[in-house]
Amino acid sequence: ILRPYSANPLIVSAPPGPKPVSYYVFSNIIDRIIPPSLKNSEIKYELDAPPLSYPSEFFFLMTNFCNARCVFCNQPESKKPAEITLDKFKKMISHIPMRNVRSFTFSGGGEPLLCRDLFDIIKYVNTFFPHVKKSIRTNGLLIEKFAEDIAKSNIDNLEISVHGTEEINNGILQTNKSNAIFNGLALLKEYQKKFDKKIFKIFCPVISNTNIHEITKLV
Repeated sequence: ILRPYSANPLIVSAPPGPKPVSYYVFSNIIDRIIPPSLKNSEIKYELDAPPLSYPSEFFFLMTNFCNARCVFCNQPESKKPAEITLDKFKKMISHIPMRNVRSFTFSGGGEPLLCRDLFDIIKYVNTFFPHVKKSIRTNGLLIEKFAEDIAKSNIDNLEISVHGTEEINNGILQTNKSNAIFNGLALLKEYQKKFDKKIFKIFCPVISNTNIHEITKLV
C-alpha cells in the first residue's frame, strides 16, 4: 500500500509474518517503478499494516431458526437448531483484523431476530468497535415485537425483505402475518423518535414472475 508519509517519503505496508500473494505481486511492481535511489532514501517499511487481502465487510448467519418459509429460499430446513452466541461471536471476531473492518451485517440462514444473543452481540460491537457499521437483515415479521430493542441498538441499517403488497408477500413468505411488518415499522418509528435514533431502512425484494407486476405498488 503506497500512501504519503510525513512530508516526503512513501510507505510500503505489509503485514507481519507470511505475506499474501497480492503483497509479493505488488512488491514486484514497486521494485520496477521506483528508482533505487528513492528506495534507499525515502521508502519506509511499516510492518503492522493490515494485509492487502483482508475483507472489510462481514456477514454473520446468526441462526438457522426461521419464522417464514420463503418460496425462493435455498436454506435447507435443519433438524438441529443452531445460532451464534455471544461467546461464539467473540471467538469468531478474534480471527478478524478489526481495524480493517467497516461493516457487520447480521443476517441468516434463518431470521436473525430469533437469535437470542443478537442484541447482546450488537451491544458488544458498539462498546469495543464503535467504528463498525451494523446492519440487520430481516424478513420483518418480528419488528413489532423487537421495535424497542432495535431502536435502542444503535444499528445503522435495517434491511427488510418485503416482496409485494400484503397478499403477495404472504404468498411468498408462506405466512399470513405480513401486516406485522408494516405495523412494526410504524412502532419502530415511534421508538426512534422517543430515543432520538436514526436508522436507515432498506427494502430488499426478490423479483420474480410472482411479484414483478407489483413493483410500482411496492415502490
